[in-house]
Amino acid sequence: MKLSAWPTTTKNILIGTGGREGINRSHYLGAVYGMERIMGRAENPVRAVLNYASDRFLRHVPIVYVQTVVGRRADGTLATRGLTSGTTRSASCAPPTSA
Repeated sequence: MKLSAWPTTTKNILIGTGGREGINRSHYLGAVYGMERIMGRAENPVRAVLNYASDRFLRHVPIVYVQTVVGRRADGTLATRGLTSGTTRSASCAPPTSA
């Protein structure tokens, strides 16, 4: 079984620290562009804005990105299927694989 981890770390850091206003504005941008055009795609206008903000304002902040992937076992219980980490956004985007 192959599982992919999508890059959500920048979103979690920037929108999470931006409070209600950050959440509302990012959702508005996504709605204007069209949620159906964004869902499941790593490259989109919302992500571009967040990546720009990260590059501009967080480049000197020591961040370690950690991405986990969880899937279901045959019996329906949850299991960790992948774990990636690194100090760049791309490190947390590498698709972990599991047999």
